[in-house]
Amino acid sequence: MALKDKKIDASLKADPVLAEAIRGRLEGGQLPCATAFAIAEEKGVPRLAVGRAADVEQIHLTRCQLGLFGYPNHAPFWETNKVSDAVKPAALDEAILASRDKSGVISCAALMAVADRFGLPKILAGYWADQLGTRVKHCQLGAF
Repeated sequence: MALKDKKIDASLKADPVLAEAIRGRLEGGQLPCATAFAIAEEKGVPRLAVGRAADVEQIHLTRCQLGLFGYPNHAPFWETNKVSDAVKPAALDEAILASRDKSGVISCAALMAVADRFGLPKILAGYWADQLGTRVKHCQLGAF
């Protein structure tokens, strides 16, 4: 869900430490997904807390590590960058499909875990999940 579509209570205030850490790491006025993950680890807070602080501060997240959002033309990474030549590990499809929930959705965390298990760049896991028609939900930063 895009930041503009979120209903954020105007009375909410971001944790000042997180807000400062976020503002200090912006790229082009936006917060890259990987940077948000790093801030969460550095500050010892859940990733969702960083995402919510960014929302409250009206800071857009960009460059999803799974390639889903934050790329030119609001398209997934693989629609503007060639990834189809990458070699897909054997059993990857089965691992993605087995990690889906009962409705056929895979969580951001589960897909990243699959990528790690196969030693893959997360963006390729996102691409191959997309090629399987698998929808990714439950962003760890709360973006979707």
